[in-house]
Amino acid sequence: MLFLNLHIQFPLIISQYCQDRHRQNTEYVFCRYVSPQNPAPNWGRCYALMLQSLPGHHLILDPVEMRAANQGWPALQIQLLQELVLAARRTGHSALATRHMTFLLQTMWTHLSPAEQKDFAVQLQSLAGQCEGSPVPLVLETGLAIPPANLTDLPVCLEFTPQDLKPHLRPRKVERDKKETGPFLFTPIHFGGGGSLERRCKKGNEKLDFLWAQDDSCTVILNLLNPLPFELKVSNMRLLTSGVVFESIPETVALSPDTPTSVILSGMARESGELELTGYSTHTLGVKSNCRLKDMRVGTQFPASYKVQVVPSLPLLEVTTSLPQSLSASGFQDNNVTMTASTTLYHGQSGECIISLRNVSDVQIEMLEIDINSILDQTLQDQIFKWDEEEVKVRVFIYSID
Repeated sequence: MLFLNLHIQFPLIISQYCQDRHRQNTEYVFCRYVSPQNPAPNWGRCYALMLQSLPGHHLILDPVEMRAANQGWPALQIQLLQELVLAARRTGHSALATRHMTFLLQTMWTHLSPAEQKDFAVQLQSLAGQCEGSPVPLVLETGLAIPPANLTDLPVCLEFTPQDLKPHLRPRKVERDKKETGPFLFTPIHFGGGGSLERRCKKGNEKLDFLWAQDDSCTVILNLLNPLPFELKVSNMRLLTSGVVFESIPETVALSPDTPTSVILSGMARESGELELTGYSTHTLGVKSNCRLKDMRVGTQFPASYKVQVVPSLPLLEVTTSLPQSLSASGFQDNNVTMTASTTLYHGQSGECIISLRNVSDVQIEMLEIDINSILDQTLQDQIFKWDEEEVKVRVFIYSID
C-alpha cells in the first residue's frame, strides 16, 4: 500500500495550476479574439483578458513593487508586455501603449540584450510621439488604475551630490557674549537630538552638515551615464523637493553613449526651514519621469533623501575699489575672492584706496565688521595697512536697494 502526503504539496499544486491556466488564457485570447481567421477581431476584449493573466506571470502593474518582488520568468513577462503594448495600440489607446512600454524598459532592463534595449527604446520614442508619457495614473473605463512608470535609470545616475554655498555666501552664526542668568544645571538625560530612537526613525535620510540661504542659488551635481548606443537628449531636468517652497531651474543635456557626464541642477529656496531633496525629474524618449533616489536601481548607494536647513535671506554686499582691477589674486584661494585690484608702491611711498560697499540685496545690513587678512606678519601688516575707523563707524548703517 502506498501513501502520498499531499497535505503540504496540494496548495503548491493548486497555485501552479492557476498560474498555468492564466498563461494558457493568454494564448487562448489570441486564438479566439484576434486571430487572422477572425473577421472581426476584438482587441479591447483581448486587452482586458490579458490584464487578468498578469498574476500568472508574476507581473505587478506598479513598477516599484514589481522590481522589489523580483519573481517570475523574464522571457514570458517580456513577451506578455509586448502583447499588451500591441493590444493597447490596436484599441487606439496610445497612452496605455506608452505606459506599458515604459514599464517594460523600467522593470526588464537587466533582462534585455543591448540590441533589445535599443529596439525597445526606439519603439518607446515612437509611441510617445503619438501620446507623451507622464508620471500620473491612467484610469481605464473599468475603473482600474494603471500606476505611473518612471524611467529612473535612463540615464543612470551615478552620483547625486548637493553642494555647499560658495565660501563668501555661507551663513555664519554671529557669536554673542553669553550672560550668566542663573545657576548651571546639568542633566545626563537627552530628549531627542541624537538619541538612538531618533537615529532609527531618520534612517534612510541624510542630514547635510551645511546650510543653504533663502533666495540664494543652490546647486546639486549629478553624474549621469547614457546606457544606450545613441545620443540621449534629456530635457526639463529639475530637482524634486519637499518641505519649503523651492524654485527649480530647468536644464537640458545631450548625453553621449557610455560616457559619464556631469550636470548641475540649481534652484532657489523661497522660504526658510527644512528642505528635502528627493531626486530629479526628466523628459527623455518622450516620457516625463520623476526619478526619486529611493526608486533607482543603482540607488542602494543613495539615501531616500537629503535634508538641508535653509536660513532666512541674508544681505549681500558688492565691493568696488578705486584701484584698477587685476585678473588674479595671488596667494589666495579663488573661491574666497569676489573682487581683485592691484597697485604698486615703492619703499617709503604711500597711497590711498577707496573701498565702496553697496548692498545689492533687499535685506538691510545691521552690522558690519572690517578686517584685513594678508600673507604678511601681523606686525608688518599693521605698519603697512591702515584705515579710518571713525569713518567706518559713521557709514556702518548700509541700507538695501529699492
